[in-house]
Amino acid sequence: MLYLYAGAGVLLLIFVFFITNRYLKREYRYKLKMNHFLGLNQYSEAIDLAKKLIALRAKKAEYFLLLADIYLKAKKIPSAIETYETMLKNKIFSVKIREHIIREKIALVNLNSGKIKEAFSELFSITQIKPNSYGANGLLGRIYGSQKKYDKAKEYLKKAIHLNPKDAEFHYQLGVAYLDTGDLGQAVQELDKAYHLDSEHVKAQYFLALACRQKGLNEKAKMLFEKLKLNDLSSLPENITNIGIMTQNVPQFDIKGMTEKMEDESGSAKSDTGANIHTIEEFINCNIEEFHGIAVSIVNKMGYTVQKEVKDRLIDNSIEIDFIAVSKRDELKKCFIQFTKSKQEIGTIPFADFLSKMNEAHIKNGIFIITSVFSDQIHERVEKENVNIVLIDEMKLRKYL
Repeated sequence: MLYLYAGAGVLLLIFVFFITNRYLKREYRYKLKMNHFLGLNQYSEAIDLAKKLIALRAKKAEYFLLLADIYLKAKKIPSAIETYETMLKNKIFSVKIREHIIREKIALVNLNSGKIKEAFSELFSITQIKPNSYGANGLLGRIYGSQKKYDKAKEYLKKAIHLNPKDAEFHYQLGVAYLDTGDLGQAVQELDKAYHLDSEHVKAQYFLALACRQKGLNEKAKMLFEKLKLNDLSSLPENITNIGIMTQNVPQFDIKGMTEKMEDESGSAKSDTGANIHTIEEFINCNIEEFHGIAVSIVNKMGYTVQKEVKDRLIDNSIEIDFIAVSKRDELKKCFIQFTKSKQEIGTIPFADFLSKMNEAHIKNGIFIITSVFSDQIHERVEKENVNIVLIDEMKLRKYL
């Protein structure tokens, strides 16, 4: 009988291997054909194959993004937007492709399509729940520059570059912002960084060449003009500072008024954060963007105002967000907010890590959020370490929701 069970097990393994292998071969074949058609600019065939890949992997975010990208190459913008919205509606995300990234892509499509107000509204909303999104910050900088709000443009672009120094496009945009404000030296530096990060960035090369010529860096300008295959330079502008490069072909709108309105709405929304979360189960299943807003709300209801977000990260089944908050008496407080997406007892390992980081930063105040009942051991650790920590368990959490 034992041999019979063993034989059946082996047959089952062979069957599973056969089916899986066949499934993977089909997926590989679809991708191979799709890349072939993309190389030939045959987008209709490539779109059909991308849809087949989605049929195989209905929750694979990368394939949805691939389909949207092909739609954009085929100039089918409404179909691309529809694909992004399907991802948002059905929460088709991955570790690398989160909700805010999809929303950034929608904003970028709107921006490139001339729907600048829609793009601005989307990007501003993203930065309220994800202030460290380099993409949203960079695109906001580009929009502010297009509306002649150059100080704001530089502020957002510098933040984007700080968050991701290797993004050539945002170095280029910052360089152009410096050109539009007459700072030729800074413009050359930023455009040069963009060029070295992406030597095929044609606009960065072009404006760097013109800026170098205007600054008297003739050898470098000559090299760049030759690479661009521009032999007749007589028709090119001698002066490219203060001419409004960022504003060209961009419709103008009351961006100051819209900013103030959205800031007011954002302030009102913060007080209502979590209004749609009624149960602990709903809280556990919220995504990291939703948790951002809830975490800020909790800090606010404790009498603190979030001054800035330091970082966020996913750790196994936990979300960690670090804030710097300030009290009504202007007392600074570092809030290490750690939230475990589990109803089981978490033990002391995440909490020990939490305490360790507080000690390293010489912080005596913190917030630790979980969704289970705290063990006596955790309470003992709090007393032993002599730190002021707010422990929010499932019962207390209901009050904040």
